[in-house]
Amino acid sequence: MQTSNPPSPRRPRFTLRVLLVAVAVIALVVSWVNTNRIATRNRLLEAENRRLRNDFGELSVEDETRFHAIGVPTNNELEWAWRIWVSEGHSYHIRVAGGQVPKEGFPQTGYGATTISEPGEHEVRYRIRRDPRDNR
Repeated sequence: MQTSNPPSPRRPRFTLRVLLVAVAVIALVVSWVNTNRIATRNRLLEAENRRLRNDFGELSVEDETRFHAIGVPTNNELEWAWRIWVSEGHSYHIRVAGGQVPKEGFPQTGYGATTISEPGEHEVRYRIRRDPRDNR
């Protein structure tokens, strides 16, 4: 009597073409997931970088055709500073005024007027000095 071996389980069979297509699809999916993860991380890092630059008073110019300004921290309570970006072909008139500033238009009184027309980044400072005679 012949003893028959139990049938061996059948393994799946693939053609080389199917195997290559499957590997290519898996590689594309892994690459896409990794790219999206890196892009998300880059967006978060760019936002954090912008926030830190703003905190330290560094000017971030995203559109060189528009005016940009940011306050710069100072160590003196009677001094203020700003970094500004002047775009090509524009000029800005800066005038200091104290007291009441109208809701519309410009104050009629003022002093320290200056015009900035050179394109690029500039630092503008305004400082009040105490009178050495009475410290006012």
